[in-house]
Amino acid sequence: MGRGVDPPYGRPAQRLPRPAPLGDEPEPVSALAVSPDGKTLAVGGGTGPLQLWDIATQQPLGGHLVTPGERIDSLSFSPDSATLYASSAHVPLQRYTIDPTRVATEVCERAQGV
Repeated sequence: MGRGVDPPYGRPAQRLPRPAPLGDEPEPVSALAVSPDGKTLAVGGGTGPLQLWDIATQQPLGGHLVTPGERIDSLSFSPDSATLYASSAHVPLQRYTIDPTRVATEVCERAQGV
C-alpha cells in the first residue's frame, strides 16, 4: 500500500505532530481547518485549546489562542486566510485575527482609544 497523496498539491501527505498537551495527558482533537492559502493548520481541542500550526515547518505558531475553555466543534478560515472562526456548543462564534499586519493595526487602533 502506497503513501497518501495530498490531492490539491500532488505532494506526498505529511503527518503533523499532535497538539501539545495542556497537562500530563494528550489533548483530543475535536476540529481541524486548513487555511485557503495552504500555509496554516488550526487544531481545536476537546477541552478548548486552539493551536495554529505552520504546515511547511510542522511547528506551532505561538501558544494556544484564548478560548472559552470548552470543546471546539467547528473551525473555518476566511477566504483571505487572515481570520479564523471557531464555534462551540455554548459560544456560537468567536473570531481570531491571525494576519500579523491586521493584528498590529487592530492593536494600534485600540491603544489610541484608551
